[in-house]
Amino acid sequence: MRLTIFATATVIVALVSSAIAATGDIKATFNFEASDFVADPSQPFIYGSVLNSSSVVVLNTNTLAVDHTIPLAASSTGMALSPDGNSLYITESSNKSIAVMDTHSFTITRRISLSSVPIDVAAGLDNRLYVLQYGSLNKVLRQIDATTGASTGSDLASDVFWGNLQTSPDRKTLYFAEEEMSPATLSAFDVSTTSPTCKLRIFAGFNGIGAVISHSGNWAALPVAGGGYPVGILNTSDFSTIGSFNDGPYPNSAAFSLDDAYLYLGYHGSKNCIDVVSTSTFSKVNGFSTPDSPGPLLVDPSGKDLFASFWNGQTIVYDTGYSVPEPATLSILAVALTAFLLKRAIHQAWGLLRFGSSERV
Repeated sequence: MRLTIFATATVIVALVSSAIAATGDIKATFNFEASDFVADPSQPFIYGSVLNSSSVVVLNTNTLAVDHTIPLAASSTGMALSPDGNSLYITESSNKSIAVMDTHSFTITRRISLSSVPIDVAAGLDNRLYVLQYGSLNKVLRQIDATTGASTGSDLASDVFWGNLQTSPDRKTLYFAEEEMSPATLSAFDVSTTSPTCKLRIFAGFNGIGAVISHSGNWAALPVAGGGYPVGILNTSDFSTIGSFNDGPYPNSAAFSLDDAYLYLGYHGSKNCIDVVSTSTFSKVNGFSTPDSPGPLLVDPSGKDLFASFWNGQTIVYDTGYSVPEPATLSILAVALTAFLLKRAIHQAWGLLRFGSSERV
């Protein structure tokens, strides 16, 4: 009986230890580099656009395996999910088009032709798409119909540079962050109507890398790879800085945790690491080394996994260590049971010492 109790307690302790994963533990590795990630909120999928093979992979978040690979007509640098989740819009750079993928059949159902190379795309309200197009004579941020590709109004901006697009959770605000400009700008457009207007614009520092909008829509994280390497957390209502973090050169990617309590920051150059920063104290609370310079980062809808693409041609899934909700209840119960069994074992061992072999077991 005593041996059974001790053995059971040991097994439970081992299970608890293995259940509490550490931040940065590698859970899966894939041999492709993604230029963008998009999470499907209603299906267990992460979509990744693969540069070197001109394709989109569908990663299953339950199995951490590739479920589907969809070939494209050209390489892609940006994707966006429709509001209803039924369509994935994928830029096809040299093909000057946007491929539309059905997220249930995983097939390309049609293409939207464009006048110049698409850099990024965002999906808005009223069946509208916002497309950042870049060409020698045609550098625009355009609004088009998601079905026909026809213009739905005047361009939002012209003579633009390379950058990224994101919408607020309600899709009423479109954010455009220029990249690798000195100084770069961050703009917010009111797209709640069919006549968008620019409501905010700031200079975002030297060599801006792009903005990441929090899940609540209240904050924007802005890594800057020059001018002191600050990473600012901005209030999206007025672009005022509510806090900043600086861990040296060179921040180049970011992602918020599911509850926005943490910001994951990728650094390239000699550091090659991912920092975990508290958004309440703006201080580093964790971090881990990476095999190469991190590109896009994305936390999956469960909050448990961090998807990271690297310049060496890999995508790695790391344990965040901060899943939401935290698996605290199970751990506490297991620890309590372990303590109870250990206490009982100690009590019986003490009885054996006091009363000898007459103890009934």
